[in-house]
Amino acid sequence: MKKVKIERFCFIDANKGPVELRLSVEEHLIAGGEFQLISQELPDLMRKWKLTSEDNIPARKLFIEHPKELHKKKLIWQVLCCSKNTNVFKGIVRISIIQDNSLCQMNLAAEKYLDNIPPCKIKQVQSYSDSFVFIAKNIC
Repeated sequence: MKKVKIERFCFIDANKGPVELRLSVEEHLIAGGEFQLISQELPDLMRKWKLTSEDNIPARKLFIEHPKELHKKKLIWQVLCCSKNTNVFKGIVRISIIQDNSLCQMNLAAEKYLDNIPPCKIKQVQSYSDSFVFIAKNIC
């Protein structure tokens, strides 16, 4: 049986303030991610940036001043993760969207439980790639 991928959506308010992206990992982990914002109508790269997080300290990027611009745009990412502690092999990588200091709702959480995370000192990583589409509420 073929596994069907369910599209992930992130709901923002077109009439509220700027939108912030956060990347976070649990204690003893390091994650670095590349993020791309693309238009689905014209598959053009709109913006691209990198973030790094470690030890429960989220990396933050204020990336859109006018939320209406995000409607139907897709955020894709690839995050690479390793462990600073050779005894820690498991943890969660989390992608969050914040607007007006509140967590934006998603139909599926943008987080991944990873096990078998390699130690950073052996120069190996575990990868987490995915995406979601922004839906702007209250758009006129």
